[in-house]
Amino acid sequence: MANALTFYSVVAWQLLGLTYALRHDPEQPAEILFDSDELTLLQKLSGKPVDSLRQATLALTKLVGFAPSKKQPLPGGKVLATAIERFFFVKQGAAAVSKPLQD
Repeated sequence: MANALTFYSVVAWQLLGLTYALRHDPEQPAEILFDSDELTLLQKLSGKPVDSLRQATLALTKLVGFAPSKKQPLPGGKVLATAIERFFFVKQGAAAVSKPLQD
């Protein structure tokens, strides 16, 4: 139970920061909230350049099937939370692949 609460508190913190930054200025650099490894991974997953926070968010939410429209150009809280959670596991998998197995 403690592990789950710890994990979801980190997701909630990231969700709050991302939501606030998107509402404030979606065209600010993505490096504000994402590190360079995360941005490289998002760029590989989406196949598009990831420079602004808007582009990073759209690449992130592509993991859960979000497609922007005129009516909803940016995702809501539930989609962002699910995408952040899924991206955590994608990062874990990418890290496991890049490190050789120990005998």
